[in-house]
Amino acid sequence: MQKSTTSSQPKSTTTLNKPFFETPPVLAKIVVDENQTFGTLFAYLEELPIVEYNTLQSQLKTIGQEADNIKGRDFIKKLQIPQLISRYKVFRTRLGIVRYAEVEKHTDSSFVNAMDDVIVSWNIFAEHYNRLATELK
Repeated sequence: MQKSTTSSQPKSTTTLNKPFFETPPVLAKIVVDENQTFGTLFAYLEELPIVEYNTLQSQLKTIGQEADNIKGRDFIKKLQIPQLISRYKVFRTRLGIVRYAEVEKHTDSSFVNAMDDVIVSWNIFAEHYNRLATELK
């Protein structure tokens, strides 16, 4: 019984020590953020492409906690627009799906797709935030 535990250990270690994303996603940065509302959240998101499987859950928890701390009222006053706040809520919802997923699911294709949805929803939010911030200056 010990032999099977020992022989399966290196295989799981190899899997756990590789980054989650084989091809690192491109994250849109929020450039107009006078109060640095999204600075810490973006810093955590930027680490996702290099996060290894064995630390993915703790990174998602950290990102989720930071995202939970940001409310619509924290946006720049002129950007407290319902549609923009809704896009942020979509991002948080997508993040919640992966944040609370069981570790065993991290290798499932549905989880991989859900992680892609997190990146896409962030990019959509960030692009709209930047566009509106620039237009409303």
